[in-house]
Order: sequence, then structure tokens, then C-alpha cells
Amino acid sequence: MDKEIFLALIEAWGFPVPKGCNVETLFQNGFPAWVETENAFVVKPINEGDSLGIKIVHGLDRLSSVLNTIPLSDRWRWRLEEFVVGPFGTVAVLDLFGELVVGDVVVFDLPQGFEFYDDRLKLHQVEERAAPRVLSGHVATQIAEDAKKLYRHFHCKGIVRYDFISGQNGHVYLETNTIPGFYPGSNAATCFEKYVSFEDLMAVTIYAQLAERPSQRGQSVGVWERVKIVFWT
Repeated sequence: MDKEIFLALIEAWGFPVPKGCNVETLFQNGFPAWVETENAFVVKPINEGDSLGIKIVHGLDRLSSVLNTIPLSDRWRWRLEEFVVGPFGTVAVLDLFGELVVGDVVVFDLPQGFEFYDDRLKLHQVEERAAPRVLSGHVATQIAEDAKKLYRHFHCKGIVRYDFISGQNGHVYLETNTIPGFYPGSNAATCFEKYVSFEDLMAVTIYAQLAERPSQRGQSVGVWERVKIVFWT
């Protein structure tokens, strides 16, 4: 998934995103004005998953040094962003025959010594753990509604996850995971774990892709209700 294209599209649609630009343009046009006002930055590949390759850089001098290590032929696939302080969050959406079911909006509180939710935490490569916490209130409601809109805008299928940072000045969206990691304890499963087991979530996801649409079968009961009847009664 190309983060550069995703962010350009959703910013044009009016969704909040972090300030940023492609690294290649920096060497052509110089630093944009917003860079001068920031103290910390994110340098990230535009097409990697699990936060692989992300670097948090403090200070303009250090930023210039890091950018200069990127080979000329590779600069187009790296993005520079402002470092938004706040917990990483995610929300999963599942399409059940046109009815979008949104899981919990979850944020992760980082253990001491970690600046962001990196691949070591996501892939459990270290002893420390990022603690998931369900977000509630107006912000969670807005993010859930945004997730449904984005799902439809991108014509997604199956279970999809949208990642964001809940910053001091509001949330910003980072990327969409159209094929998210899907295993017990994965972020997509965590969004639904309060409601269904992982095994049932997997079954529902497959069922929604293979079964006929309710309108074709004359069903009057709500889709989510019908799925619960099929799997949990």
C-alpha cells in the first residue's frame, strides 16, 4: 500500500493527515516552511508494513544527515513527516454484505523507552508490550465514522484497518491496511476481541466473502444480527 498516494487522496477529501512530503521533492525544492517549525520528524518508507524502516529524527541537523544517507535512486520511496506526539491507534472495519461493522477504536500505550509503536512491539520481538486501550467518546465516534467513509471511498473488501495518531491537537490518519495482519492478538483481531473470538471472527470474515447477499435470499433481519444467529446460537 502506497502511503504517499493514500495520504494525498484523503487530505484532498478533507481528512486530517500529518504534515509531510516525499523525500525526493526535498532535494529538488528544499525544505518546506513547516519543517523549520518542527523539532522532531518521521522518515518512513512509503510502502512497508509493520512500521518497518521508520526513523524518528530529532533536530534539523540530524534530519539532513539522515536524509543524505538515502541513495538518490531510492529517495522517491521515502516520506518525511512531522512527528505527532500521542498514542498510535487503529480501528478495524468489516463489510457484511454492504453493512459496515466497526470494531473498537483502540490506542496503544507505549512502554518506557519507546517513542512510537514500532515493528519490535508490533511483532513481539521484545519483552516489553504496548498496552491496548479502547478509546471512547466523541473522538472515537468520529474515527469510527471516518473509517466507514474511507472504506467506501476506497471500495475495500473484507476486514480492513485504519491507523492514526491521537495527538494533542487532534487525530491524524497514517495509512489503511487493506490486508492487515490477521492472527490471534493482531491489531485487527484486538478491535473485535470484546465481541467475538478470533476463530469466530475469521469464520465471519470468510462467510461474508463467500455467502450470497441477504437481498438475494429474501432476508429481513439485519446482517450483523443474522451473522450472530448463524455463528453464536
